[in-house]
Amino acid sequence: MRLTEKALAAKLGLRQSRVAKMEAEDRSVSLDLTERSVLSMGATKTQKPG
Repeated sequence: MRLTEKALAAKLGLRQSRVAKMEAEDRSVSLDLTERSVLSMGATKTQKPG
């Protein structure tokens, strides 16, 4: 799936600038926001054994 930052931001309910920061791995983006975003786009949680 190819989306522009603007289209992805609209799907996630975020501003385009926040999506740009996520893409650039900006440290101001929380891990929680990143995780919620990828899960809302269809990713699934898996746990490593051990």
